[in-house]
Amino acid sequence: TPAYSSGSFGRDDILVPREVDVRSIVLDDRTGDALAEVMVTYSGSHGIGAEKAATLRYARSDGGWTLAGEPEGARVSWSTTEGVDEGRVIGNADAILERADRSLEQGGSAEEPTLAQLYADAEVSVEASSFDLESQTESMELVFSRDGAFERYECRINVSFAFRSASGQWEVESVSVADGARRRSLDPLVGTWTGSFQSQETQGEKCLASRDAGLVVTISSVRNDAGLEQVAGTVSGMAHYHAGPSSDTAASDGDTSLDGVPFTANLTDDSDGSLVFEGTLPEDVGGTVSLELVFGSADDPSRAVARVTTTYVHEGSFLFLPYDET
Repeated sequence: TPAYSSGSFGRDDILVPREVDVRSIVLDDRTGDALAEVMVTYSGSHGIGAEKAATLRYARSDGGWTLAGEPEGARVSWSTTEGVDEGRVIGNADAILERADRSLEQGGSAEEPTLAQLYADAEVSVEASSFDLESQTESMELVFSRDGAFERYECRINVSFAFRSASGQWEVESVSVADGARRRSLDPLVGTWTGSFQSQETQGEKCLASRDAGLVVTISSVRNDAGLEQVAGTVSGMAHYHAGPSSDTAASDGDTSLDGVPFTANLTDDSDGSLVFEGTLPEDVGGTVSLELVFGSADDPSRAVARVTTTYVHEGSFLFLPYDET
């Protein structure tokens, strides 16, 4: 029985002989031996099959025929009636990623990770597959996805496998990578983020009306257009349309509730493990409100912080002389 190895992508199988075909028997006039051309067919329970052909030499001995020596000219041809082992393909997905990097013109640059690096710990799934019995090939679409707390990457690779009759193993014949394999998706940011008051920074004494109001940021959409990454949604909280109080206080005249005010914020920094978005709410008669969203940090990749800044311009006086105060 020929030795079978499933390789990186094939199915484990155990071969047993199924049929013996004696194709010819001739006498060797020089030696008196009989030469038999024999084909033995083997198959397993998982689609693997083999045909082994050889010439067997028999010598006359004590009135009978005895096999003499080893089979001559033995040759094996392999075939399969089933496709690749999907579990093995997923388990050896790193080899497919490396092949995909080689298929790309430039692969990864010093500033840009390779696909093998970017999706080293990604989840892998089989989106579709098609086995062709006649050509002994299989086409498969693999989806690699890597989800972080605030970002997502997805890579789709079409792989063409070919079953080699000489070795009995599946090999990767070609790969093609869909566009956007290295493009970051901000879809995990979509949703409603609810936060409690943490701290306030001000030029004077503090008005802590935001402490009880809390903050709700709803991100309804994300956008990546020509390298400009944006988030859009609404914010509900508190704006301080008043001058600084003379002492710390729980509330002041001019505290104004923000209820579902729309905003758009642009990504301004994505270094040190953070995604920083900055935007300004629509103009209001009371003042200006800006919003900064920070997702992730070097110390805590899952940390999310929102900073709402109210800018209030009003008329003050010094020695009865009016002036604009912010």
